[in-house]
Amino acid sequence: MKVKYIVDCEVKEELLEILKFLKINNVSNNNIFICCPESIYPSEHDSYVGLKYSSVNPRALNKIKQLLILFYAVLRFKPGILFSGYPMLKHRLISLCLFNKVKHYSYLRGLFADSSNFKGYSDKLFLMLRKSKVIKKIGNFQCDKIFTVSEVNKKFLLERDVSEERIFGIPPLWLLDLKSTVRAKNSRVIYFVTQAFASHSCPEAAESQCLFLNELIKEFKSRNLELVIRKHPRDYTSYSIDDNVSIDDRPNYEFLEGIKSQDVLISPFSTLAFEASYLHATVLFYSTPELDALYGNAYKKINAKVFNAPVSVTEFIFSNEYLNKASVCPDMFYSRTDYPPVL
Repeated sequence: MKVKYIVDCEVKEELLEILKFLKINNVSNNNIFICCPESIYPSEHDSYVGLKYSSVNPRALNKIKQLLILFYAVLRFKPGILFSGYPMLKHRLISLCLFNKVKHYSYLRGLFADSSNFKGYSDKLFLMLRKSKVIKKIGNFQCDKIFTVSEVNKKFLLERDVSEERIFGIPPLWLLDLKSTVRAKNSRVIYFVTQAFASHSCPEAAESQCLFLNELIKEFKSRNLELVIRKHPRDYTSYSIDDNVSIDDRPNYEFLEGIKSQDVLISPFSTLAFEASYLHATVLFYSTPELDALYGNAYKKINAKVFNAPVSVTEFIFSNEYLNKASVCPDMFYSRTDYPPVL
């Protein structure tokens, strides 16, 4: 009897890439059931059976709703494996309530470099239970298997007490085809990449991001340069635009398809920075005192060059270093593993 899978995600990219991963491993659509918000359930996947739900407020009530819907899905579809994107408490609770009869697999596509940076309820719970080897199983990242695209993530997981035999490296499924099609173009585009700091309860970081951007815009205007603000999907800040400043809020895959080797991304520590570097664009990390509190240790771990002032970013772009294509984003994010990845 073939194993059934429930794919439970809250991020569209995670959902699409897990489905691609299962397809590569010859898992039939008939054995895949989807559980996700209605907003990320694309029409092209109507061939799958699944449960779609709408989000509610407040956040705590939404979390309870998601847990109950997922529990109902597990009882209805009777899977052998619950396959999630980022691992959440609801996944581990269901697995434990069913005495581990339903295994929990997780797919980590984002970058996690600083294991000492604890935030959110799950992290706090992990800290409370860390000394208990039994109870700790409901703590963060405690899955039966974790598939991740990064050696950086593997080190992070090991530092978070995940057993090495549970961690599996796979290539970046969403970038493999893109890398072969990237070509140079006649002119570059310079992007400023924003993060959703306000949505992640980091108001000081959000304010510092805006201040850095405003100063950078002044520097660019003084040199008659154009800047494109690449907005994070959950960044709800209203940015001013004019002849020199525009906004790019295309879906992630569409944006990456448009990246060219001459493009420049000015970014805080983010997955998008490493995606662009993988596609041969130049990435310049910037930081502020508020962002150092979030990413300072991560920058040190990857030995990244960091710009702390808008004027230094502008000067670097026009320096010989830039003309010689000296990107300051190390190409170390993605796992060097054989293709295709094995489930």
